[in-house]
Amino acid sequence: MKPQDLVALGIVVGRDTTIPKTELAYRLVSLLRDARRLHRLDVLYANDDLDGDQHDHRKRPIERRIARTCEELGCGFGFVRNQDPRGASLYLTIPSGFTDDWGNRGITLY
Repeated sequence: MKPQDLVALGIVVGRDTTIPKTELAYRLVSLLRDARRLHRLDVLYANDDLDGDQHDHRKRPIERRIARTCEELGCGFGFVRNQDPRGASLYLTIPSGFTDDWGNRGITLY
């Protein structure tokens, strides 16, 4: 994600949360990092480099961390997972309902 995209993401998410902007930036970078990790796990699973149990074992702590981060952002924040490696692995849902994907799942995190 380019720096200007991160700023735009911060502006959209910042409208729906009350946490300070520096903490918001830290949490968004954390979500983006976890989205990349999930995408990599999904690619490994799709290429049969991981079996189902290994995939589940590795993704669970990442998904818990994402859920905790969404709780820290405030009421109404959540996430949607997509395990198909051909697209984004993680979508952030925000209280305003803003989406940037055709499926109206949430804000795409790459």
